[in-house]
Amino acid sequence: MMMEMVLSEEKAKENNIDIDECYEKVDRFFEKRGIKKISKGVYQGNKKDFNTFMTAQWDLPESTWFLKIVD
Repeated sequence: MMMEMVLSEEKAKENNIDIDECYEKVDRFFEKRGIKKISKGVYQGNKKDFNTFMTAQWDLPESTWFLKIVD
């Protein structure tokens, strides 16, 4: 099971948001839950990690920055 998340540099600049800081927050979110980072914005887990990926889809949009810069 994999998830790819693309954050827009253009949208980040328009909203005065540090995109690298946002990627670091997402990395920490997955790292705390034992999900492996494959590359920038790409995370890999297995079937037991389904709930973690679903939690990401529910929790990240609740942040003040995520919906402003996600592509």
